[in-house]
Amino acid sequence: MKPIRNILLIILSSSILAPVIASLLDRPSLRLISQWPQSTSVNYQSPGPYYLSVVESDIDWRGFPIHIERNHFIYVGLESGSPTYGHYIDFSFHPGYDDVETHIKKSVVEWSDSGVTFKEASGHILFIPKAMFTGGR
Repeated sequence: MKPIRNILLIILSSSILAPVIASLLDRPSLRLISQWPQSTSVNYQSPGPYYLSVVESDIDWRGFPIHIERNHFIYVGLESGSPTYGHYIDFSFHPGYDDVETHIKKSVVEWSDSGVTFKEASGHILFIPKAMFTGGR
């Protein structure tokens, strides 16, 4: 009877521990990869300056078990450093031969009266209208 009880105990422990471990592994790191401050030549007539940040997020499990990497998001808001409140957009990068961080740092950000444009080194372009991040958003 003991071997069956031990097997049941192992199965029960595994079924409880597996989701806990998976949720801990999948937590967003929120590590700031790169950041660009609002240009001083642009005035949005609201509290500022604003920052466009690229932040590391949760784990992308699609390549498991061969290739695991982190997801990223682009954030525009008032905070410099860890984002807390602002406009977020999930964004995937296409680094080519560089590692993702080096690739992200090659990106260009252009601030204008109508919003902010993020230009990835691969040629992808993302425009975020000022209405999405100004006025307490």
